[in-house]
Amino acid sequence: MSYKASEIRWYKEDTPGVIPADPENYLIATAEAYSLAQNYPTETIQTLGAGGEASPKIEGTPSYEGSLTLVLTSDLFPLILIHGIGDATMTDPHVGPWQADTAVVEGEYYSHSDGVHTLYCKVAGTTGSTEPDLTTADEYDEIDDNGVIWIVRDLMGKYTGSRSDCLSTFGIEMMFTGGGCGQPVEFIRERFGGCRINTLSFGKSGDDTGFRSEVGIVAMSGDDDQSNPNYPDQGGVDIPLSKRFLGTCDLEVFIDDVKVVNTTSVSVDINRNITTDKGVNCGDNVTQIGVIDIPGTITCLMDKETYLRSADRQVHNLKLVYTDNGDTCIIEFPQVKFDRVAPTVDPTRFVTLDSTFSAFGDSATPSVQYTIITDIRYGI
Repeated sequence: MSYKASEIRWYKEDTPGVIPADPENYLIATAEAYSLAQNYPTETIQTLGAGGEASPKIEGTPSYEGSLTLVLTSDLFPLILIHGIGDATMTDPHVGPWQADTAVVEGEYYSHSDGVHTLYCKVAGTTGSTEPDLTTADEYDEIDDNGVIWIVRDLMGKYTGSRSDCLSTFGIEMMFTGGGCGQPVEFIRERFGGCRINTLSFGKSGDDTGFRSEVGIVAMSGDDDQSNPNYPDQGGVDIPLSKRFLGTCDLEVFIDDVKVVNTTSVSVDINRNITTDKGVNCGDNVTQIGVIDIPGTITCLMDKETYLRSADRQVHNLKLVYTDNGDTCIIEFPQVKFDRVAPTVDPTRFVTLDSTFSAFGDSATPSVQYTIITDIRYGI
């Protein structure tokens, strides 16, 4: 019988490695690969007096690590950035409540009087005399309000966070399903606790159709219901995440607050350099969060402004801005140094600039910061 991965649950922990009493399980629907595993170091001991027979191996303290490859949706940003960069605080993104006969600007958020919806302005204008009725509206519906076009969203919040050493932990549970075609359905469940994000890789090439992020994970513990007859039930509530993939047009790149209009590829790796060292006591793992490292690359068609702005070895600000119908994620690197490189010259194509860079920080200016506007309430 073969098995397929049918469910990935991601939940925030209050205590590292401990399942919350009633966890909010965020169901990830956009994972392309899953490789978390428990690894045992082993040693073969050749004992005297065994008559030349083979001996069993000694097993050391297990370690747990792997990765998730995710096709990005806006719902995933709170999960991966809170654990990969640092905890967030949440505030209200709304300009204010909806008001009649009021000029509104594209990109602004207004709260609806029903208390459960946000109106996101897609087309600017002046509101009408009556607040839009959302009784039968679905999320992402567009509402015409005297020429103002609103996108209806569930109530949205604004997360802000920056690089921190105190990373909160999370748990992941994978369910595998087998059977069908006249056979009884069987389940295998595997859970890893005390998880921390070791690396976050963001990248995009112009010919790609979807954004992908490689999420490297280290964990404190692992368990499955095949080897543990007392495998604890997960409990809690399941919250499905969106399947609205981010596409090429949903990312903008800014250097010094100027949009780089000719970008063909960009990649940034946020490396936390987390290690799990084996302790001398049985089953102990000591987790250490090392110094952060943020390398990257960018390729763009070159004009004079782009060249001078990106490759003069001075300190710059780099921002990756993802937007999708009111969802916004800004990943900002306030201090970046680009390497001066020769432009790539091809007589059959445009001149391009390929440059590597690295981000850095200090006690006053964290090396990476983020802002997320979304209706997902994760870890708050």
